[in-house]
Amino acid sequence: MHNLSVIKIFGNPSLLLPVLDWCYREWWQEPDSTNDELNKILNSHIQEDGVFTTFVALYNGEPVGSVHFIDKDFDTGNYEPCLAGLYVLPGFRELGLGSMLVNTVVAHAKSQGFTAVYLSTETVENWYNKLGWQTIETIDISTNNVLMQKVLANPLE
Repeated sequence: MHNLSVIKIFGNPSLLLPVLDWCYREWWQEPDSTNDELNKILNSHIQEDGVFTTFVALYNGEPVGSVHFIDKDFDTGNYEPCLAGLYVLPGFRELGLGSMLVNTVVAHAKSQGFTAVYLSTETVENWYNKLGWQTIETIDISTNNVLMQKVLANPLE
């Protein structure tokens, strides 16, 4: 049996390097870029147990995925807060860890009093739809980048 769990990166400095590596390779790496800014963000999530944070998926105690809950994402414009950088190592993608990570962010956002969370995606819109997210606009038709929303509470409640 597999032991699957999701934890905050806060207080777990040993998780910095794998998460930094995934994020840099998947989204950050551009010509002449460094991971200094990304390193600064992740270090703040390790050192401060704040509203905005990073969650890490563990498989038998080893890090195999991560997701970030951030105030603002470039692709989402003025929609905030955001789920960003969902990543699960290829060999672990059929175990439900992606869903666990997304649901952890949603629960955390709700516990912090937010009524919605936003994200942008170019490739897995249908997957997020299955988790209850709704597409609210197309950001870039040429890349199929869409803005999605997960409503957490009725604002009239």
